Amino acid sequence: MPTSSAKTSLSFGIICRGDGKIYCLLEYEGDKPASELVWSSSSVVPHAGTVPSRVVVLGTGQAVLVLPIIATEQYASVFVHDADGHELARAERRIDHRLARVMSKFNSAIHTATVDAIRNCDRHPALDEASILDNLIITTTGGPYHIYQCSCTYVLQDDMNVSDDLTLEVYDQQGQRVSEQACSIGEYIGDMPDMPGVTYRRVRLSARIPMDLDVLVAQVRGKDQQTPQGFLCIQSWDVADLRHRWGETVFAAEDDPRYQEWFEGRRVTHLELEQQKLIQSRMTEQPLFSVIVPLYHTPIEFFCEMADSVLAQSYSKFELILVNSTPHDEELAREVEKYRAADERVRVADLEKNLGITENTNAGIDVASGDFLCFFDHDDVLEPDLLFHYAHAISEHLDTDMLYCDEDKLEDGRYTYPFFKPDWDPILEETNNYVCHMLCVRRSVFDQLDRPDAALDGAQDHSLTLAVGEHARHVEHIKRVMYHWRIHAASTAGRTDVKQESYDAGKLAIERHFERLGMDVDVAEVPGAPHCFNPSYRVAEHPSVSVLAMRAEDNTGAEGFAERLGEQLDYPFERVSVSTHAENDPACIDEIKAFVEAAPTEYVLLMRSDVSFESRDALRQLVGLCSRNDVGMVAPLVVYPDGTMSHSGLVVRPWRIFQGHYLWPRTAIAVRARNVLVHSVSTVEGVVMLAQRDVLKQALAKAPAKLDFLRWGIDAGLRVREQGLSVVVDPSVCAIERQGRRQLSADALATTYENVGQHNILKSVWAQRMLRPDPYYSPFFEQDGYYGLEK
Repeated sequence: MPTSSAKTSLSFGIICRGDGKIYCLLEYEGDKPASELVWSSSSVVPHAGTVPSRVVVLGTGQAVLVLPIIATEQYASVFVHDADGHELARAERRIDHRLARVMSKFNSAIHTATVDAIRNCDRHPALDEASILDNLIITTTGGPYHIYQCSCTYVLQDDMNVSDDLTLEVYDQQGQRVSEQACSIGEYIGDMPDMPGVTYRRVRLSARIPMDLDVLVAQVRGKDQQTPQGFLCIQSWDVADLRHRWGETVFAAEDDPRYQEWFEGRRVTHLELEQQKLIQSRMTEQPLFSVIVPLYHTPIEFFCEMADSVLAQSYSKFELILVNSTPHDEELAREVEKYRAADERVRVADLEKNLGITENTNAGIDVASGDFLCFFDHDDVLEPDLLFHYAHAISEHLDTDMLYCDEDKLEDGRYTYPFFKPDWDPILEETNNYVCHMLCVRRSVFDQLDRPDAALDGAQDHSLTLAVGEHARHVEHIKRVMYHWRIHAASTAGRTDVKQESYDAGKLAIERHFERLGMDVDVAEVPGAPHCFNPSYRVAEHPSVSVLAMRAEDNTGAEGFAERLGEQLDYPFERVSVSTHAENDPACIDEIKAFVEAAPTEYVLLMRSDVSFESRDALRQLVGLCSRNDVGMVAPLVVYPDGTMSHSGLVVRPWRIFQGHYLWPRTAIAVRARNVLVHSVSTVEGVVMLAQRDVLKQALAKAPAKLDFLRWGIDAGLRVREQGLSVVVDPSVCAIERQGRRQLSADALATTYENVGQHNILKSVWAQRMLRPDPYYSPFFEQDGYYGLEK
């Protein structure tokens, strides 16, 4: 390195501590002011290596060395060069964090003005400096690590290379580098807010960090030396706060401690019950409900609460069928007889012995005379207006063949763990019995079916729901908590391992369902999700598929796409093409239309050029699912390279569209396991999707001409649903979104699609649809995810 002959000197001056950092005033003597010089620094921790450091030049012309507080000594070096690269001076010093703390207190008292000027001098970086924002610590399961994400933001100068790849490095309190698998998950380039004409770059970065890390130092660096470098120190209390904030983000509505108060505030009043009795007389349809309750050594207290909750119904046309399978239980038998004698709507079927839950239920069905059969557990409780809402729904929809409602759990007199269910989704019901309580089916439909047998004990309701769903004209979901599932020692409400036989029975119920549909399907348990299964479709032949890859904005993945796709997937293709337009170019819609029109295949796969599939049989599974006559479009789970979820289907709420479970680790299982189960959604975005060609062609016929590829996917999914077909996400199939330089929103954490122009097109086209609730997302959830109760 060339050196200058001019006399200069550099030394370390006043030192203090600030936000997790050490600040040291640099005393420089030379011919030029510090602002016209080129400053650089380094810091080394013995047995660990280099740690972040930087020099900040203040507006006063003073230079300040900034170091992280490391719980050991570090050796700092500062270098000064002129504009031609000649070294003017250098200085070195050993920095001890304990001595720095003492000196900081001393200097704060003696040199107050100087300390005030240099402490946290990098908190508000200059336009040409990098800053780290939007820190996020995502807790994970299945490994000894969490995921740290942040955004690096800096103003672009004319000579900067915007294609420079940035990397994220994280250090612990000892100066050890602890980050792994660092990656970028997208970026944004645009005008600075409130500063037109000033262009800045924001890159979202991610890395794995140890789960027990309580203090961290994050540094963003670019390979290009022109890219500004920045680092951030996050103290233990801030790390704890970041973890807490993530916990609040994914806090499930089911766990909300406010639920008891929330529920009581929405419960039916005495006046409303009286009004319901008047409304009943004016209903066009007044069906008779048979409420069937198999009894088995039912505790008397629970029995009485159960029976009283039925007899207190505001809707009067029902019969309560008590099937007593334990007649030798004299106390229970006396109580049953007391209720039969007191109310003529109570009917009793006495069995000689316990036949098992399925056959006990069948015995109750044999004596039932109602238009609808309701299945009620012997120790649970109903809200007094449940049958009214069922009857009212049937009166409004005369073709209703099956009904169910939301529910919660009752433990020691408190209501907990509510389940706000999606509307009828046969795809989801094939993975687990989410319908559960209180199942009500039309008797005439039931009589056309084969009855469940004892092999289905523990899953008899699931089997019945699937069977009725195969024929039901309309399934009604009452979006109110009407059923209380009691938790006690012997119930499955409190423990999933009480009745082990129900695991096999649940799988059998699903397998029989697919046999009735004539579908060749493997049913496999979902690890970590009790009583949950995902189907795998066997495709005897390979239905023909054409593939169109939309170019990512920076052309990532376009070169050699066909060869790479062939290596990823064990599936033959008829045609593979790459678009000539980028995904963000509205002209891509015309190209999609032309491709679909000319495709000589049954199915069309649309995807971004920088997306890759994780398993070789991914397309086989998607094709099998899309081959169903009730499915028009399917999409895999899409994850970022760091393993967090980019896309698992979209929620369409009044004037808002957002991603469910955005940034969740794919290893995490959400409450109700929705993020790992095959399920229907309102629509998907255009990252990757497979559709039946004719269905897609019909959807394209009405597609707005000015939408980009991602928003076009949203529009296409909604149009598929208009055709009466399902849009389905299969999380057992995973695609990785490399993203390249995809333009994120200006807020790199945003999960909504608020691009003004694009979003306004969607709002104008789908105004009526966006005024209605999402059928797969409860109106009682908060607006931005499956987390927390509505306020």
